[in-house]
Amino acid sequence: MEKENQNQNQSKNQIVAYKDINGRDVSLTIEVMKRILPELKKAKDDEIVNFALRCSAMGLNPLIDVHNVSYGDTDVLTPIVKKDYYLQNAQLKADYRGFKAGVVVATEKGEIIEREGTIVAPSEELLGGWAKVFTEKRGEYYVSVSIEEYQMKKLDGSVNRMWRSKPATMSRKVALSQALRDAYPIFSGTYSEEEILTNNNEEYKDAQFEDITKQKVLIEATEGNRANLEKKEKKSEILDPEDLFN
Repeated sequence: MEKENQNQNQSKNQIVAYKDINGRDVSLTIEVMKRILPELKKAKDDEIVNFALRCSAMGLNPLIDVHNVSYGDTDVLTPIVKKDYYLQNAQLKADYRGFKAGVVVATEKGEIIEREGTIVAPSEELLGGWAKVFTEKRGEYYVSVSIEEYQMKKLDGSVNRMWRSKPATMSRKVALSQALRDAYPIFSGTYSEEEILTNNNEEYKDAQFEDITKQKVLIEATEGNRANLEKKEKKSEILDPEDLFN
C-alpha cells in the first residue's frame, strides 16, 4: 500500500520540460496542468502525461497557448488552442507571406461567390467560408468549409449563440484555421476554439444549460420554498404542482 502511494505521488509530481514553439521554457507537473486546463481534472495521470508529450512535440505551451482539451472523435486528448494562435505563430515563419479569407455565398440568381471579408447581403445565403495562406516557396494553401458541417448546435438542435449572431465571422475563422494547419503541419493535431465546444467557453455553457431551464427552475423553487412545502406536506399528502412556486 505504501509503495502504491509513493508511485502515485511520483506520478503527480512528474515534470514535463521542453521549449515551446516560441523558444519559451515549459516545465509542468500533472497537478498544475489539472488546474490550468479544466478537462484534465477528469483525465487519468497517464493520459495527462501523453497529452503533455503531445504538446511538447508540437511546441505548444499549455499555460499560454491552450484554451482547453477535448477527446474529439478519438480517445486521445487533443489540444484546443486559443484564439489567433495559428495566425500569431504563422507570422513568425520565415516563408509566411500573408493570407486572404472570407465567406462563400449564394446570390439571388443562384451564383456561388467567394467574397473576401464577412459581408453577406440580406438577399444572399451564407454557405460557408474560405481562406488562402501564402508561402514564399511552397505556394498557396486553399480551404473552403461548409457552414452546415461546422455550425455548432445546442441540445435542442437550434444554433448556439456565437454561430447564430456571427455566422459569417465564425465560418471565415474556421476556414482560416484549417488553411493555416495545412500550410504549417506543426499545427496539426489541434483544434481552434471555433471548431469544437468545451466546458470552458460560453458556447458550451449555452449548449449544456439552456435546454434544462425548466429543471433548474424546479430545483431552485423547491430549495427556495422548502419550509413552505414542509408545512403543506403536514396538511396533505398530495401536493399541487403550483405549490412549488408559491
